[in-house]
Amino acid sequence: MSPSRTLFTTRRRTALVALTTAALAASLTACGEGTDSAGGDSTVDYVSQWNPQDPEAQVINKAIAAFEKANPGIKVKATYAGRNNDAKILNQIKARNAPDIIEGGTMRLKQFKLEPLDDLYGMKIPGETKTVGEVIPDGLKTLNTAEGKAYAAPYEYVVGGLWYQEKQLASRDLKPPAQWPEFTAQAARFKADGQPLVQQDGSVAGYNFFWFVNLVARYGGPDAMAKAATDKTGETWKGEVYQKAADQVRALTSAGALNKGYEGTTFPAAQNAWAQGKGGYALNFSWMPKETDKVRAADAKIRYTPFPNVGGPGDDLVEADTTSWVVPQAAKHKDAAKKFLAHLYGKATMQGFSDTAKTLTPRTDVTPPALLADVTALLAKNPKVMPRLGNLERTAPADYITKVIDPVYGDFFKSVGKQTTPDFLDKLAKASKEFWATQR
Repeated sequence: MSPSRTLFTTRRRTALVALTTAALAASLTACGEGTDSAGGDSTVDYVSQWNPQDPEAQVINKAIAAFEKANPGIKVKATYAGRNNDAKILNQIKARNAPDIIEGGTMRLKQFKLEPLDDLYGMKIPGETKTVGEVIPDGLKTLNTAEGKAYAAPYEYVVGGLWYQEKQLASRDLKPPAQWPEFTAQAARFKADGQPLVQQDGSVAGYNFFWFVNLVARYGGPDAMAKAATDKTGETWKGEVYQKAADQVRALTSAGALNKGYEGTTFPAAQNAWAQGKGGYALNFSWMPKETDKVRAADAKIRYTPFPNVGGPGDDLVEADTTSWVVPQAAKHKDAAKKFLAHLYGKATMQGFSDTAKTLTPRTDVTPPALLADVTALLAKNPKVMPRLGNLERTAPADYITKVIDPVYGDFFKSVGKQTTPDFLDKLAKASKEFWATQR
């Protein structure tokens, strides 16, 4: 991830798909239904967010070849348009030439009218006994469902939490913390060795915000962040849940638990330091082990543990997001597209994503990348899943992040405990109210 990017413009944001009722309700209004080409020869137009050289594209190309061999009457035309392909897709739809399959981020999908995929979920995977829906864990289904219907088919996912190197804990006779007090208490053991409990790149607004997001969710539940952000008076931010979360953030940053000078650390300095075994934990998503692959020592064993609990209604929540396929309502070859998507859920293709792209797939019977085995084991237990950032990305306008969260929370997090919780929440409430006053 580029250090110059803020929370809402990370590379992963455009790759992550999790749909909400509000977004999907807007997307389901009447719009030029496409004609269905279930029988006869047809060509499925697949517009991908990947670039031709991306490992995911290699896996998809291999799957297309196998699918076309097994289905002589159907061709798949894949266009690897990269992540900024909105204009092209919209122009295709306006010209009544909508793609049959697209990939895209949450905010992008609000502008497309989507075909329900419940019938895809009920389709048998070719050559297997299971249906598509049976290989997708319930937690990931909820991220792609609205009003009781499925509108996206997830094929990769990321999970947030604490990452650590096994030897860093074992050498200090420590265990992954299940509770927040256990986590903060470990700071003394690392400090005694001249190392921080946490390595933090303060230049990345999104990474700083992850602490507040997770604490708010633990204290207030999965909807607490979105509830406060969408309160047009701003007053919700002053509530007890947010006070408790902010108090913990302030205590963490003021206690010397983070790397010295974290507030000015430029990405990826702290992330690389963590990878080199200098410190205990890093709070991030499951893309980080892959990003640090060339920095870590050859014998480093990376492990994952969920964010610690606080004794609140959001304990045990797992923050996750998915990369998914969708079918526009205006697609001309819906049945053929769904037949191809069912093929993509085959174990061989899903294993390809895991092996080649080093990503997590929904299928728990696929061998995950070694670095991410802990995450797969957790998902297999069907934990409660929370959309990334506590649904904030999908309930508030994009510039709410840049105009309210980034500046106000950024100052608080980087104050090293100097700014008080009441002052921070007052400013957050004021900025939020002023933001909503400008919305029409």
